Amino acid sequence: MSVVVGNGFVGRARNIRWRHHLDYIAFSANQSEVDILATECRGLQAWVERLNEAELPALAVVVKDLLHLTQYHGSSVQQLADVLLRDASLTSKVLRIANSVYYNPTQENIRTISRAIVLVGFDNVRDIRLSVSLIDGLLGSAPRDQLQEILARSFHGAVQARNMAGYVLTHHQEELFVAGLLYHLGELAFWGCGGDQVEYLANLLDQDGVKVDEAVQQVLGTSFRQLTQGLVKNWNLGDIFAQVHNAANRHDPVVRAVSLGARMSAAALDGWDTPEMEKLVAEMAGFTGLSEQEALAQVLTSAEEAVKVVATFGASQLGKLIPNTDPEQIRLQQAQRRARLLQPDLLVLQ
Repeated sequence: MSVVVGNGFVGRARNIRWRHHLDYIAFSANQSEVDILATECRGLQAWVERLNEAELPALAVVVKDLLHLTQYHGSSVQQLADVLLRDASLTSKVLRIANSVYYNPTQENIRTISRAIVLVGFDNVRDIRLSVSLIDGLLGSAPRDQLQEILARSFHGAVQARNMAGYVLTHHQEELFVAGLLYHLGELAFWGCGGDQVEYLANLLDQDGVKVDEAVQQVLGTSFRQLTQGLVKNWNLGDIFAQVHNAANRHDPVVRAVSLGARMSAAALDGWDTPEMEKLVAEMAGFTGLSEQEALAQVLTSAEEAVKVVATFGASQLGKLIPNTDPEQIRLQQAQRRARLLQPDLLVLQ
């Protein structure tokens, strides 16, 4: 498969390069290709710096401000309102979402941020603000399929983590949704702001037999997990976010909930009745004290809730990427996903 970039010869040249396992320098089609290759970004530090020069700094400020308020228990309604009111456009979106049936089932009219915090809840309003910022910051006019899929998985995993944590945690629940939402931060940042190398990696992953982790390492010079850890450290997001990606902390209840949510959101793409999902449900049952039947029921309920959440945020297209819990729809959704994975790029040369 080859992609048209500038002219047909460039597209064929890229195809040849990918078939030779990303031998960038050995083959280049024209001066623009040479320029791109000469400025490619490689290695963890280089990617952290590059992404912080893209659209991410604004999101980083929002995340840090909101987490600071969460971690400081003396934070007031007015302090959160002050943070939210810095952006008039996003403030109006927060109010619209706060007035939705999902967050405001009594449908009492909410006209101010302060009122939203009182009626909807401090944590819910904070999560709404972060979710809106993430969607607006990454889902531009033409987001790639990979970005939409990983963002859908992030929301799904975040809801799974938050809901299962309610059975075992008496604290830190307020940070679980955020930790789940940012679990794939490095991957989200790359597919949303990675420039020309996004196209390179997408082309490589289209090739038969390519292993995802090896391809990512080859193109970026680092892994998505390392990139997430680098951004978490650079943004100074706090201990919970750093611990989530540290294998040494895998038995910590917070880390376990976030990890389980992330793994469930990935496994669900292959179906709810696979051996991998059965294993995860059994792990969740042991973690929460539920029976396996009760655990599966909770998992399916959380998946349905995640669809409602993204629709409430105005990203209903993401809901179509979260596995359906209706048996007929599950089969249809899996067939559509397989078709997407096999579908040739629309820009392929004739």
